[in-house]
Amino acid sequence: RTADPMRKKLSREEEELYHRANSHLSTIWKQHHHHRQKQQNDAHNSSIAADDDVMTKYSYSYRMHVLLVEYRLGVFFRKVDSVRSKVHFGRVLKWLPESEESLSSDISIMRKKAMFWYVTLMGTDCNDKGSSNENGGDNRGDDYIDAADDIIINTEDITRCPPEYIESLYSSFASNFDDLLVNKLGYQTPTLLRKVLDEFILADTCGLMRNAVDLGCGTGLSGISFCDLVMNKQLIGVDLSPEMIEKARQRNCYTDLVVADVETYLDGILRGSIDLVLACDVFVYLGDLEQIFLGAKNALASNGFFTFSTEALLNNSERDYVLHDCARFSHNIRYIERLAQEHGFSICKTVQTPIRKNKGKNVMGNLVVLQKASMT
Repeated sequence: RTADPMRKKLSREEEELYHRANSHLSTIWKQHHHHRQKQQNDAHNSSIAADDDVMTKYSYSYRMHVLLVEYRLGVFFRKVDSVRSKVHFGRVLKWLPESEESLSSDISIMRKKAMFWYVTLMGTDCNDKGSSNENGGDNRGDDYIDAADDIIINTEDITRCPPEYIESLYSSFASNFDDLLVNKLGYQTPTLLRKVLDEFILADTCGLMRNAVDLGCGTGLSGISFCDLVMNKQLIGVDLSPEMIEKARQRNCYTDLVVADVETYLDGILRGSIDLVLACDVFVYLGDLEQIFLGAKNALASNGFFTFSTEALLNNSERDYVLHDCARFSHNIRYIERLAQEHGFSICKTVQTPIRKNKGKNVMGNLVVLQKASMT
């Protein structure tokens, strides 16, 4: 390992092992590519079309094993060598059937995850050799096949980060998360969001709510900022990472803590039972917020508040949201305003402001306070 725990470097032995493994995978890929070309050239020959694809000669389980190996190599090299990573994810996308209906649930999920990571690498310069081995050179040789050149992906199909990535990321940082986020990245979203919400709740509720749900509560930084709003601290924290939940428990600001996906948790809440749904720096891992808005609307009581942050999509983009190479989504404020209108929320206030630092530069965010319409 290098000094940076998030970036590894292969040893000489590991490079040799990878070279042998990739040589075998590349042989399969070359055969597959060759036979695909024959199929295209001889499309009118039904016998070739039916029998000559090399991948059909392997058993289903073997093909799925190969694809799983390719996917895992793509994940491994994402922080090591972006070019290799892109190639392995590209192979997964090319080998899997184009028709989603023909895929099993597990394989369909793997394909979607490979598509997600492939998109985050689309900006990678494929002429870049990436990390070199200990010999000082690139040891890919003829076995390095760029299987990703002609893949066309509709990035609008990428709607969220893989849940296991989020869990793994935050579990690995749980022990020093607060120091990293607050002291090094200047994270201040909970404090900023609370100030915006205070403009509306003090007059409307005298500062007290029956209960609240903190989506993606992390170590409880948001809980500290909001728990005094809730009577008897009836604040529930929800997070994918068990390690984060344990850190949040130590703050004693939640009545209950749940390890769960935020969309799934919202769907299970009794309708009209919550006064406040909050989410600080959570929607950067979700592109499509339709399900979140629907869940919040159903969970909230009449006049309840839905308050959250997103990273701001700038440069006058017409898109609803964009996935960046850092594996985070930014959202267009017009998209948020449209969802609010469609789901019966009034827009109390939206604020665009720096919410943290990245490489020393401000990251702009949207702070949003919505209120559910009263029942008539």
